[in-house]
Amino acid sequence: MKDYVIGSVDQIPDNGSVAVKAGNQLIAVFRNGENFYAIHNTCPHKGGLMCDGEFEPESRTVRCPIHFWGWRLESGELETDPRQKMRTYPVRVVDGEVVLSA
Repeated sequence: MKDYVIGSVDQIPDNGSVAVKAGNQLIAVFRNGENFYAIHNTCPHKGGLMCDGEFEPESRTVRCPIHFWGWRLESGELETDPRQKMRTYPVRVVDGEVVLSA
């Protein structure tokens, strides 16, 4: 994995998301206070962009904007069927900068 600095903490809105390119991958990064989560940006079902989905900070899930399936941001599991998964990525904050490993 390679580390990508995707910007300062302040550049990602609290309870919001941004889409970033890491190498040849598009990844959605979500923020809830001091917690950051990253998941593949394309839903495997219909190709919805996860960064445009409904982020539910309390449950740490995002709902695909096309069919509203809920994906758990910590594990990448589908809410209704944990056997289905999307790739997640580690995110950390270093000296005020958000760093994604992909």
